[in-house]
Amino acid sequence: AILTSEMGNTDKMVGYFSECRELGLKILPPDANQSLKNFSVVPEGIRFGLAAIKNVGESAVDIALENREQDGPFESFVDVCCRLDSQKVNRRVLEGLLKVGAFDSMGTSRASLFAILDQAMEHASTVQRNKRDGQTSLFDLAPEDHAAEEPKSFGFVVPQKPEWSQNELLQYERELTGFYITDHPLNRHRMAIAHFSSHSTQSLREIKEEREVKVCGVISSIKVTTTKKGNRMAYAQLEDLQGTVEAIIFPEAFKTHEEMLKPDSVVRITGSVDLMDNGARIKATRVELLPQLESETVKQVTLQIHEQDVPPQNLIDLQAIFERYPGPTPISLDFYLQPNMIANLPKLPNVGISPTPEFLEEVERLLGASTVAFH
Repeated sequence: AILTSEMGNTDKMVGYFSECRELGLKILPPDANQSLKNFSVVPEGIRFGLAAIKNVGESAVDIALENREQDGPFESFVDVCCRLDSQKVNRRVLEGLLKVGAFDSMGTSRASLFAILDQAMEHASTVQRNKRDGQTSLFDLAPEDHAAEEPKSFGFVVPQKPEWSQNELLQYERELTGFYITDHPLNRHRMAIAHFSSHSTQSLREIKEEREVKVCGVISSIKVTTTKKGNRMAYAQLEDLQGTVEAIIFPEAFKTHEEMLKPDSVVRITGSVDLMDNGARIKATRVELLPQLESETVKQVTLQIHEQDVPPQNLIDLQAIFERYPGPTPISLDFYLQPNMIANLPKLPNVGISPTPEFLEEVERLLGASTVAFH
């Protein structure tokens, strides 16, 4: 009830999400077969509500929920397209749903569904038109036991494509819900945040006098404006794992750091605290990319490899990544063989890498999110 009522208050919502995760409660992405209109509590955690997705709309949600109640769970993305009236649940709605993971449980990557979205909708229109006209296809005549073998696809095959990168997945989630759901871009930087920050957004509220602070976070939004003298400056919302804070970047600092001041940039902002009646904000003097600071101080990289999730080909691909990013930083591997068994290779012989943001992105795309630790 709190999550639903506070949807308009981004700062409070970020705080609630952070508290839920700290308590071990997962924030689960929307699911076409599990989600309700609003947030709901399930055994696994808190399920995101369908109506909280931008561009979806309550009327489309009502139609989908009514269809699900009457005709049972959706069996595939194509099944969704064919069962829901495309005039009421249009392309914009379906795109929003798939980009935030509402069809993940159906076994097809978001990238694959996005690639065939237009073809699937066209195919669904034909199926719906034929149904209205009373026509029957060979697929409708298939025996029931055969139909039960595979999810309903109405003769449409979805080619499998590699999933979007972790950054792309999170950016779409943020764009369409206002939040990072399946992960947070700062999780991989927890150790660096602890090392390079003097304060969090939460502890800023406890400061009683103006002083210099260093706060690490991700820029969730930025507004660029022009002063009366014609100089450009900006107001940025900086989000960490505890909440958000506004940072003012005056013309001199903006001119120096403009390239870093973009939504989804993970940065450290240094500046003085500006105390106000309703809290604090930062008057920025310096902006630095946190991944760059991190890579310059990393002494070792550890990769977490879960045996059941990594086919042999992935190890070959991992070796290729090492070769693309050579450097002096040693690599160690933690192999998770069973729930309570870990095999550690403390240092790979004759292997060193450069722990750049690009290296991190490639490895996590291959092995999964939060599988890389910098020390």
